[in-house]
Amino acid sequence: MSLEHGIRCFLDDVDPVILARGEDYYRSRQVVRIDWDENHATAEVSGSEEEPYLVELDFSKDGEVGEWSCDCPYEWGPVCKHTVAALMTIQANPPEKAQKKAADRKADIQALVEKASKEQLAALVLEYCQEDKRFQSQVVLELSTSREQELAAVEALIKASIRANKRQGYIDMRGCDNICADLDNVLDKARSRIECGQYAQALDMTLFVLLTAIELAEEAGSSSGSLSWTVDAAMETVELMANSLARDGGPRGELVGKILKTMEDSVFDGWDHWRYDLLRRAAILADTENERQFYHLLDHLNDQQWEKFQDAHRYGYEKEDKLTRYYVLRSAQDAETARRYLEQNLEVDELRMILVREDLTKGDYADAEVCVKSS
Repeated sequence: MSLEHGIRCFLDDVDPVILARGEDYYRSRQVVRIDWDENHATAEVSGSEEEPYLVELDFSKDGEVGEWSCDCPYEWGPVCKHTVAALMTIQANPPEKAQKKAADRKADIQALVEKASKEQLAALVLEYCQEDKRFQSQVVLELSTSREQELAAVEALIKASIRANKRQGYIDMRGCDNICADLDNVLDKARSRIECGQYAQALDMTLFVLLTAIELAEEAGSSSGSLSWTVDAAMETVELMANSLARDGGPRGELVGKILKTMEDSVFDGWDHWRYDLLRRAAILADTENERQFYHLLDHLNDQQWEKFQDAHRYGYEKEDKLTRYYVLRSAQDAETARRYLEQNLEVDELRMILVREDLTKGDYADAEVCVKSS
């Protein structure tokens, strides 16, 4: 069975009223985009809302329509007009034909753009910004030199992505992947800002991604696998920013304050291991002037653990606390002070192994053996 035949068989069973409405959408070219990933198609269909509706379609190898969904609010039947319009568009432009048309169209557009004047292009961009808020946010993100405008554009883009990828108020696994792709694009922007030495802008974007991903992980539940990867990527970007700033020797007070304040956000409740991870990634920015700020926050977190948990559960957080304090101490104080701290906390496996590695590096094999035996 061909793809066209499979779609025709599917449409034969659609309610005639919905079929007619979908055909109207198809003929008026309201299917603005179709992306293919093997046998899965994602279509954007403009409708009554500002943002286009997303239609998801799965096809079997024989061309039959398997699963389908649309994020529109239609609830009176299994198939909506947006799905019909998307299927009719695919029927008229199957993947092979659509790809050839897209390649030809890209070449034509490139030639037109190269011939257009700066004034013409500016007018087109401005006009499209009025019609498509997502495009407007992307333009601001790419071109703005304002820290506030840039962050506002990031927030608008991700808000639109979350709205587009919710299905009846729920984010499924595919929706998570789509949102994470947009969040990862923001992290790419943040890393490019780090390369330019724009650390404040990079941190603003990175912390926004981090908090958003953690909040969505709680909401998405079992569908949140890719969000954990995005959280890790955001943590790595914070670490990259901190290392770059420490190397350049620029002012760090504002950025340290922002990181410490972020750690107190309630979105971390239930995800305390990420709290400690964030602080360890930023610990290289600790110095004699801000060291107490780090310890004050750790003291506060430690008090919370004593209030919330029984001894067995609390022990894990004590290890997190001691390990994090070591990273802060190592950055803010001299090597001898940091070593004494390690020697005083050999019961923490991670700290003992750090001391062992130090001794091995220096050739102090006897001391390394003592540390190993202390376990």
